[in-house]
Amino acid sequence: MESDRPSVRLTSTNFALWEFQFKVFLEGKGLLGVLDGTAPSSATTAPTKEISDWRQCDARVRHYLLGSVDSSTCLSLRLFTTAHQMWRHLSATYSTVNPARQFEIRLSLARLEQGDHSITEYRSMSDVASEMVWLRRLLVDLGVTCSLPMDLFVDNTSAICIAVNPVLHDRTKHIEIHVHYVRDLVGAGTITLHHVRTEDQVADLFTKAFSTSRHWYLSNKLMLSDQHQFGGGC
Repeated sequence: MESDRPSVRLTSTNFALWEFQFKVFLEGKGLLGVLDGTAPSSATTAPTKEISDWRQCDARVRHYLLGSVDSSTCLSLRLFTTAHQMWRHLSATYSTVNPARQFEIRLSLARLEQGDHSITEYRSMSDVASEMVWLRRLLVDLGVTCSLPMDLFVDNTSAICIAVNPVLHDRTKHIEIHVHYVRDLVGAGTITLHHVRTEDQVADLFTKAFSTSRHWYLSNKLMLSDQHQFGGGC
């Protein structure tokens, strides 16, 4: 009996195998052209029957794609409307890591101390990214124009290194879903990660004790003003 779904599911390390079997699977169903973009797409001038047929084929391929990836990757694919767009995103995310870069990433992660502080930072980055996506959707619903990508500032270079690369280290598997989520948002162009030096971390103003000069330096970054500077102050 013919299987109605690919047998291999995509992971962070098996893209070549997954890509090969997925293409063979679709070729057997006559849908490979929809995946790689060689099949004629639905044009506004095309006959209605042709548009309907193409959309049905595209929906089938999207169904197969969503069924062969994990839940975090599936969420990132919501940003795309065609199977070809999804395929290009997955290819760009999982197939661009060369051996030299892979070694560099693993070496960096091997030197990383996985203390509670680091784990908290990874999870916090994922939480903040989720809040940014939710807030943008709310603003769009209210008619506010919001450009992409959104900027997310992080003071941990190791966290950025993990988030922007599809290679995951064994020591990070307990936070894999958080890393996947942020990495998928970066790959989709929804957010951009920027490193901010610890000494410029304005949020520390609310959690740490500083000298007077340091306190005023960070306060000025918040653009705080004394109420007496405004008219009507007493």
